[in-house]
Amino acid sequence: MKILLIDDDRIFHILINEVLKPAGHKVFLASGPHEGIDMFGKVNPDLVLLDVHMPEMNGCEVAPVLKAIAAEKDKFVPIIFFTSSSDDLELVNCLDSGGDDLISKPFNENILEVKLRVWQRNIEQINEKKMPPPPGLSSCSQSHLSPEELYDLRFFKDK
Repeated sequence: MKILLIDDDRIFHILINEVLKPAGHKVFLASGPHEGIDMFGKVNPDLVLLDVHMPEMNGCEVAPVLKAIAAEKDKFVPIIFFTSSSDDLELVNCLDSGGDDLISKPFNENILEVKLRVWQRNIEQINEKKMPPPPGLSSCSQSHLSPEELYDLRFFKDK
């Protein structure tokens, strides 16, 4: 699979290369958002690994640009965000912006490899059958319940 990594951390580039190349993936490395957007159009990747926190533009700003370029080519290209954040709202925003999956930093190599296999199956089914991509979290994430509201709904206490 052709994978584009957009991340401003050079050490992370080396680490991802060490993990993905032996598994047979062709990895393209972009050191920032603008280079990544430019490279996306030229490389035509099957999947994008995208860092959330970068200078100039964050991953949530880059994702919709990449999705628009892919849509022009009538191709579904999943975006997996890499993030060290545990802020639920930020994670929801990543997925709402066009992300399809999340992986925490530091990452587990086995989880990354299995997610790539799963996404490869999904990509083939969606692009070969011209199925619409799976729906995002947009409709769900527009309303957030506070812990008090959840308590009032009796999710956290027995009846």
